[in-house]
Amino acid sequence: MVDMMAAGQINGLFCQGLNIMMAAPQKEKTLAGLSKLKWLVVIDPIETETARFWENHGEFNNVNPKSIQTEVFQLPTSVYVEEEGSFTNSSRVIQWHWKAADGPGDIVDELGQAKIVREGKDLTTAYYETLNFTGRVVALIGVTLAAGVVTWALSPIKFQADMGILLTFMFIWNMFGALILMPALAVFLLKSGDAAKTA
Repeated sequence: MVDMMAAGQINGLFCQGLNIMMAAPQKEKTLAGLSKLKWLVVIDPIETETARFWENHGEFNNVNPKSIQTEVFQLPTSVYVEEEGSFTNSSRVIQWHWKAADGPGDIVDELGQAKIVREGKDLTTAYYETLNFTGRVVALIGVTLAAGVVTWALSPIKFQADMGILLTFMFIWNMFGALILMPALAVFLLKSGDAAKTA
């Protein structure tokens, strides 16, 4: 992505929860790439180096703001204590956390942003467009992960062979669940909720 930005092949970038100026290995190349964008949207609860890449900060960011034509939009968002939800890690433990405090001002969480994006569209259309946009990526990741472990089934070590079958099934099932089951379930539940509100 940084290579494409630096080559002028990308017009705009949505940067959510990632400070690419500090995360990318080549800061100068990243800076050059961001400077060639027509627009940049930064969605982050704090002001980051990426959001302010166009400002001159001496030796830390020695740029000429007049030579950078990128239009930057900074959208505030909530942090994890300002929204309820679940998180997990590599130990496969799913943990729920409750909202501890409201965010400042008009900040909305990710679900609120999704609702704003969906406004004016019925659920079927909204999910169709979402799956059309991200569905191919989800399918590619699911198939790639499954292909990476399915060969374990040929291992002479029984545990590894069993894990290969188990993980292949899990990756494929999760992929179909994300593509089919979750949207269908959400349509059913959200329609039920809308009907209850109008009753």
